[in-house]
Amino acid sequence: MKKLVISSMTALSLLSINLMAEENNSMYTGLDYGFGKAHFESDGSGTNFFNGPVTDDKTSENTQDFKFKLGFLLDDGWRIQGYYLQQNIDNFDNDYGELGVDVIKAFDLDATPVLKPYLIGGVGLGYIDTENTWDGGASAISLKAGTGFIYEINENWEALAGVELRSRSFEEKDLIGGGSVEVSDTSVNGTLGINYKF
Repeated sequence: MKKLVISSMTALSLLSINLMAEENNSMYTGLDYGFGKAHFESDGSGTNFFNGPVTDDKTSENTQDFKFKLGFLLDDGWRIQGYYLQQNIDNFDNDYGELGVDVIKAFDLDATPVLKPYLIGGVGLGYIDTENTWDGGASAISLKAGTGFIYEINENWEALAGVELRSRSFEEKDLIGGGSVEVSDTSVNGTLGINYKF
């Protein structure tokens, strides 16, 4: 799966470079705020990353994140964007950081031309430093799918609101004090954002 995500991100990055060479494509930058609850599962032996026994292998934690994005507006409502996400997870020692790529399809509505529903899908590679529990930090692969609405405020500014289903899998790690653990999580996140087109 890791090879698939890396291959997908490489292909999307090459597509982005190609798009930068085309003069008729507009660009945008923006900031999203996300919030939700992540449902974690751990599998292994020893002590898990919440400093409890692995037999307590399921837990839920509140999350908040900010996502900086830079993207391209393509034909027929398509968009592609690269992003950096910084996420705070309750009871973690440090924030989780992620680089990724999203593909978005917005749909025009004749009745309300300034309000556009959209679909989003994306992949990301992330990392969290957990020096107090795991032996070093842990990298992760994430996938997302979601939907929402984009509201065009004027020709340069737009706001968005949506919901995303996210799935994340951390690499198997050795634990301080012995044992190892493999962690994954799924979450449903609300997203509020604003973009500036140029």
